[in-house]
Amino acid sequence: MAGSDISITTANGTGTVPIATLRDINQNVSPVHVVAVNVNGVTTQVSSATPMPVSIAAPIAVTQSGNWTISSQTSGQYNSTLPTLGNTQTGPLQTDQNGRLLISGSISASTSGQYNSTLPTLLSGQLGALQTDANGRLLTLTSPSESHLGEVGGNIAKFQAQFGPSSSTQYSAGICMSAPIEIPNAGRVAGGTGMMMGASLSLAAVNVQPVDLVFFTSQPGGTYTSGATFNPAPIDLPKLSKSFHLTDWTPLGSATLGEATPSGKFYNCDDRTKTQSLWVLPIARGNITLATTTDATLTLHMSRN
Repeated sequence: MAGSDISITTANGTGTVPIATLRDINQNVSPVHVVAVNVNGVTTQVSSATPMPVSIAAPIAVTQSGNWTISSQTSGQYNSTLPTLGNTQTGPLQTDQNGRLLISGSISASTSGQYNSTLPTLLSGQLGALQTDANGRLLTLTSPSESHLGEVGGNIAKFQAQFGPSSSTQYSAGICMSAPIEIPNAGRVAGGTGMMMGASLSLAAVNVQPVDLVFFTSQPGGTYTSGATFNPAPIDLPKLSKSFHLTDWTPLGSATLGEATPSGKFYNCDDRTKTQSLWVLPIARGNITLATTTDATLTLHMSRN
């Protein structure tokens, strides 16, 4: 008997039947299992209430004449738990009963909306996902030097300072009317630039004499005091940048308002010392008498780039 045949005894005798010809006629419909066999030229049906097992020492080929139906106990996946795959092995994508993708391992983050609280250091050729902080702001490896939301065409700033003598003093031409006055935040960033749009000086006195406003890009190194003659120190010559001439005076009873309206004079804060300030020094160009420390009020308007 060949290795692929079995011996079956029926009423017609005993014979060998090729395994490949065995077929359950009822397609495993319970309770009766029927097998058609041919012994000595006669076809006989052999039935049993239970499937008839056949033990074969070697692999056999099985031919299915009907349609096969393959199903799993859990819809949408092959295994309720993922198999362990070795190196280079691959497996099909699988989902749980709710349609969620099953993965081997877990992904978590300490802060919602990001993978890491701080950005990883990437090597050459590596890629990383965009990440945000807890407030939804995009994390970047470098921060912008400045950010201005909703500002278009510059930023208008107003500066105002009062000055004057501690007692009645007459200033003549070329005399400082105060020490240098700092204008903080004239630049939005260190070494910033802008345009001086206008300047005015109100005096608690009647005046028609011009006043000059001399600007320094950084803090003057020389000594300039109220009532002293203005003579710039050599160290301050590179710092001198602009001067405005207040010549248009409007009488207001016992007071006077002087104005200078420059057509957008450009200025810059010192980019060497990285300052955001300018300094201004008022200088009389004629006899002007002031009595108190609040007799003069300087107002500047600047468009900061």
